[in-house]
Amino acid sequence: MKLFHNFKSFFLTAIFTLSGTGSSIYPLLSKNANPKLQIKAYDYSAQAIKFVQANPMYSTAQITDDPASSNPIVGSISASTWDLTSPQLPPNLPEGSADLIILVFVLSALRPEEWAIAVKNIHKVRI
Repeated sequence: MKLFHNFKSFFLTAIFTLSGTGSSIYPLLSKNANPKLQIKAYDYSAQAIKFVQANPMYSTAQITDDPASSNPIVGSISASTWDLTSPQLPPNLPEGSADLIILVFVLSALRPEEWAIAVKNIHKVRI
């Protein structure tokens, strides 16, 4: 969690794939001190995205650098469905836009023949 404290003034985009219920996203967001942190969460399951969006921190997360703000959450989050094995990236995820990519149980959720396209998509986002 200290990683994000050290980069308070840098714009940082973190991508979570197979975000599930947000159990790795919200602890990170709650400790974040970087107002420019932008978290983009993706999961194949619409139900998983609903879990992420149902968290009270989802609706209150916003980009702010006002220390007097009553909002304890700093940064922003968006969550949407995406099949990591699809041939194209999601519309709000341009190539080369990610600074950090967190993959939670990704390859184990895919068939071995899907691994190559998944890795290719992740590579496109990071370059």
